[in-house]
Amino acid sequence: IKECDWSSDVCSSDLEIERRLDARQALRTENQVMLTQLHLLKQQIVSYAHDREQIDASQAHALAQRDHFLQDIHKYESLLQEKRADTVEQRFKESLDKISTVNTLLECVTRFLETTKDKGVIDELCVALTAELSEISEKLIKLKERHACQLIEDMEARKLGDLAEAMNAPEAMRLRAALQPDCPCPVCGSHEHVFVHEESAAQQLVAALRAKREATLQLTTQTGAEVITLSARESALRAEIIALDRQNDDLSTKITNAQQDFQKFLKSGCIDLAPMEIEQALEPLKKTQEGYLTAHAQLEQNFNLVKDLRGLRDKLRSSLDGINQTQTERQETLAQLRDRKSTRLNSSHIPLSRMPS
Repeated sequence: IKECDWSSDVCSSDLEIERRLDARQALRTENQVMLTQLHLLKQQIVSYAHDREQIDASQAHALAQRDHFLQDIHKYESLLQEKRADTVEQRFKESLDKISTVNTLLECVTRFLETTKDKGVIDELCVALTAELSEISEKLIKLKERHACQLIEDMEARKLGDLAEAMNAPEAMRLRAALQPDCPCPVCGSHEHVFVHEESAAQQLVAALRAKREATLQLTTQTGAEVITLSARESALRAEIIALDRQNDDLSTKITNAQQDFQKFLKSGCIDLAPMEIEQALEPLKKTQEGYLTAHAQLEQNFNLVKDLRGLRDKLRSSLDGINQTQTERQETLAQLRDRKSTRLNSSHIPLSRMPS
């Protein structure tokens, strides 16, 4: 019985040992898993710490850079205030307006003088053409009167020429040969027959009448051609004078407009000039323009300096805005890192009592 009890105790002891060994093995496995998790978590914590150190260093550098930018911006603001930037820009703009006004006035004066010169040339040409037209018109009147007289002479010469032709006709020669002294002529009724026995004289008279008719016709034709030529020239001169008169009217309108524009800009108040007429304004305006340009050169230097200062200041402001934006992004990144770290710690199943410090 004692031996059986002892065997039973041995079996129970073996079972207890096996159970304890299994529990120890399970605990060892659990510890191994936990150690692995702890190692990974430690690496992540180190990584988070490294990232945060980098972000903190970057933030420190950005803050230092921001302070530097703020100092530079303040310096440029002081310089702009010292240079009276607003006043410089206002004076520069006023100078530009004055120069623009003077240039406009000079343009009006130049336009007026050039147009007046062109109008003077056209006036002289109109006077010359009018004189030529008057001369041609007077000559044409006389030529037409002479042509009218020549036409009358031509009609008489034609009649006499026709009579001469009739005298040489065969029937007239037969009748002339049949004339008897103291007998009336059957054609004209005359009792005097001058050319009955003088045929050569009759032929000379016929030739003379023919020559007179041809000469009168030639002279009349020539005079008519001259009348046509002078009439055409007269019409061309009249048309040219009418065209020049229209150009003269247009130039007169331009001259008036130039005068009105000149007075309007002169009274605009942009520049300090005494009242003047446009005819005498060229030289005073040139002197005024020269003075404005000289003063504007210095104003332009100051304006460019202010412009450069504003550009540098604005560039610094832009950089400062970029730094502030970067800082905001870094703050968001830090918040994300904290959230990720907290999420990782919460997701791990390691008891806090066993976490390393």
